[in-house]
Amino acid sequence: MLTSFKKSVKGSGGDQRIPGTQRSIHNGQLLCSTGVPSMDSVFGGGIPVGSVLMVEEDSNDQYASLLTRYFVAEGVVCGNAIITVSSESIESQVNHLPEPIFSSAGPAYISRERMKIAWRYQRMPQTDASYGQPLDYGHNFDINQAMNPSRLRNCDYNLINLKEVYNECNAGKAELLKNVIKKLQRHMHTNHFSVDPVMNTGQSSKVLRVVIPNFGSPLWGTMDRSSAVQFLFCLRKLLRNSLAVCIISAPTHTYPEDIVQLMRHHVDTVVELKDFGSDKTNPLYKEYHGLLKVHKLPIVNTLLPYMPDTLDLAFKLRRKKFSVERLHLPPNIGTSQQEEGSTDNNTKPSIHNTPIDF
Repeated sequence: MLTSFKKSVKGSGGDQRIPGTQRSIHNGQLLCSTGVPSMDSVFGGGIPVGSVLMVEEDSNDQYASLLTRYFVAEGVVCGNAIITVSSESIESQVNHLPEPIFSSAGPAYISRERMKIAWRYQRMPQTDASYGQPLDYGHNFDINQAMNPSRLRNCDYNLINLKEVYNECNAGKAELLKNVIKKLQRHMHTNHFSVDPVMNTGQSSKVLRVVIPNFGSPLWGTMDRSSAVQFLFCLRKLLRNSLAVCIISAPTHTYPEDIVQLMRHHVDTVVELKDFGSDKTNPLYKEYHGLLKVHKLPIVNTLLPYMPDTLDLAFKLRRKKFSVERLHLPPNIGTSQQEEGSTDNNTKPSIHNTPIDF
């Protein structure tokens, strides 16, 4: 006799879909979009709810800060709740959010139509540079256009001000991280983002997006190894029992290597942005702005993570968007015509020997 059953995940609302989320087709995990569809495809559709994504910043923090803005903008459009741990005001943060592009065409991919102008490229193998396939959730954003203020009127946006938390600390900088965790925990419990089977409280119908930019920078004061690792351990434990997802950007290029390895161990997903800057001596890199190194893929409620078909990835800042692409060599057609013609350099072709005379 055939039987069937439907698994109900606590905190997911049963069959009711939570705005801004989607079930993974690989393991059924509840996913949230990062705001960059091509990066979502690298992770198998998005980042799991209840996990921590750490972005190791580039040297100038140009692209990492852009990813955090994408993450926040996606939460605004989807109606998610947002809380940021920063020393900047909410107004200064929302002023730099990109405007969403609502289009049914999906992400921009390389056309497979016949090239009529660049006819010399027709015999070359075409490569779909943009990573992944279009998703039925998530959005594209125009980084050249600021988000319409009307979208932010009903947004549930909160701030944990680092300056105020530091002033509340009696023991100095060592208590800063503990107080941030306490404020996050209090906010999650108060707004019912935590899944507590003992208390049996009401469950929120929204996902909370936690944004922690520039973790470990001078704004956070002097942190030793044990306090930074303990903060990440407590943060991940807090998210595991919550309907929330977190993104952290950290200038790990300024950290000792042993601390970086410990930090990677205590988060769920790690990607590193290595920008080229003005140094593009390698012709392979001339089409890109940097490399995207995946150090750790999310393994949440599953034995094996989703593994993309390649980890040779690069990122490019296009005219309107940030895109993750496969790293590949450009087509080489410099001597294609010469190879197809006569191989004898001393023999000059005659117009009388040509089969067709125009």
